[in-house]
Amino acid sequence: MTSGILRAYADTQYGQVHYRHLGRGQPLLLLHQTASSSQQFEPMMPALASGYRVLALDTPGYGMSDPPPHQYTVAEYAHSVVAFLDTLGIERASIYGHHTGAAIACEVAAAYPDRVDRLIMYGPTYWDIPSDVLDARNKPLSLKEDGSHLTEMWEDITGRIREGLFPTPYSKEALDTIEREVLWKLMAGERYREAYHAVYRYNILERLPLIEAPTLVLGGDQDTLRSAVEPVAARIRRVRSHIVPGGSYFTSYDDPEAMAKQILGFLADPGV
Repeated sequence: MTSGILRAYADTQYGQVHYRHLGRGQPLLLLHQTASSSQQFEPMMPALASGYRVLALDTPGYGMSDPPPHQYTVAEYAHSVVAFLDTLGIERASIYGHHTGAAIACEVAAAYPDRVDRLIMYGPTYWDIPSDVLDARNKPLSLKEDGSHLTEMWEDITGRIREGLFPTPYSKEALDTIEREVLWKLMAGERYREAYHAVYRYNILERLPLIEAPTLVLGGDQDTLRSAVEPVAARIRRVRSHIVPGGSYFTSYDDPEAMAKQILGFLADPGV
């Protein structure tokens, strides 16, 4: 247990969904990137729980949630989120989504506008690149007898770390963080590619105008999806955007208190 964070399962029509929760008040749902888990948000949750009931779920097929019966689209991932809220008896929630989680959060807000109070997307999944080209970068997992696939996973994760985030030689805390991300990717197995496949084919620009909730679009200045902030924000009616100095693929580890402050400030006063 970390800082009082509790874990539980919700028995939904999509199988058992594992989630972490902390705090009381209005619900705030956190959706993680691929192929991480709700553990990604543990550093941020205590600060967010100062005024909210924070719920961080494992996307179906990732973390400790049941795998989907087939390869999901973003629309199906979004419906699984709504089913999760239904199981917990939650009619409306604010949602924060990071990378893949941002695409799922976008679709929840677009398809089920009456379920979303506020929407925050960090690194929304928009690329001006054909989906087949993106798929070619998303190589299938190949288990090797000598275990070298584990080294490849380690290098993939460390390759996403911005310079200076985890100074080398890595501290024990940094190594623990990297190891967790590698383990979640390993546990996802072939499903690691499925969420990427879904977001590569998700027409986010078409869905953005349907969002009714006040929205904050965030991007880190050292994040791989920083360039998506402006074109995404331009298609939402009630929107603010902000570039987070030093923010990266691992923004929840960069400075969780500062990220929580961004989220809480917007939730309290969207200003749009």
